[in-house]
Amino acid sequence: RAIRDVKDELRINVELSSPLDFIPVPQVGRSAALAKAERGHAHDLEDIAAMIERDLIDSREVRTAFERIEPELYRCPAIDPPAFRRRVEHLFPEVTSPRLDR
Repeated sequence: RAIRDVKDELRINVELSSPLDFIPVPQVGRSAALAKAERGHAHDLEDIAAMIERDLIDSREVRTAFERIEPELYRCPAIDPPAFRRRVEHLFPEVTSPRLDR
């Protein structure tokens, strides 16, 4: 309601949208994983775990996709970018190669 009132007062056009409308990730799996991570509902977290378990998504690629969209998150006032980053880092840990001792 407040947005509507300000829009009318300033005589500007405002179109409401959800993050899914403009999270610019080229791969559907990565986009879905990021959208689910941002929502953070229990069933979304279960879906993410299943996608990782079935090798449908790669944690490194999802993190890279997040890094590409992070500068544009200011467009989404409902998203807390630092909290979103923490969730992505938690759900999609960096994959490290095992150390081979010689």
